[in-house]
Amino acid sequence: MIYSLGLQATYTHCDVGIFQDGKLILSAEKDKTLASRELLPLCSALLMEVEKSLNDISYIAINQGPAPFTTLRTVITTANGLAYATKIPLVGSDGLALLLDESLQRYKSTQQTPVVVLHAFGNDVYCGYQQPDNAFFFGCVSLQECIEQLNKQSSQNYVLVGNGATMHRDLFKESLGDRIVIPEIVQTYASITALGEHAWQQWQAKKIHVQVQPLYLKKTL
Repeated sequence: MIYSLGLQATYTHCDVGIFQDGKLILSAEKDKTLASRELLPLCSALLMEVEKSLNDISYIAINQGPAPFTTLRTVITTANGLAYATKIPLVGSDGLALLLDESLQRYKSTQQTPVVVLHAFGNDVYCGYQQPDNAFFFGCVSLQECIEQLNKQSSQNYVLVGNGATMHRDLFKESLGDRIVIPEIVQTYASITALGEHAWQQWQAKKIHVQVQPLYLKKTL
């Protein structure tokens, strides 16, 4: 059996998970404001609860964002530090792609195309969706550009997920009308379960790293 540790930053908290062959067996979260001093103790506590130690961990799964930069930096620095100190390899995942993949599975029996919209601060959003030619778009764009891109596909109906969907609900509805569905309860971020499952696939494919960096960093002016 292969055991792994998973770490990710969200917009409100940090997730830690312990996995066996990619399946989540235990998880916990910590408010993002406490991450810098309590993330490592939380990892230790979870490992003790499942009667494991870092010596039993084969790899560390890490969500590389997007997420609020300070929180994301704290989590990635923690993962890089653990990897350096223990020689445990890292397996990185794209948070936009994780949430989109979860959404594609959830809505595959519907006529709606999932669109991930995460808050990028300012008037920008991190956006991810599958285009009509089946190619995927992932990136940081202005909110208006995101809406314009969706509007160009006149035959497409969409379901929005991510915390940006709720933040900008009124504007999306005003611009796209009945072509947009925003669920009453929106999944705001990729689950720790999805992180573990994707990292397991990457680990089996030997896609590992000694260090990872944040994704989707906005360029400074």
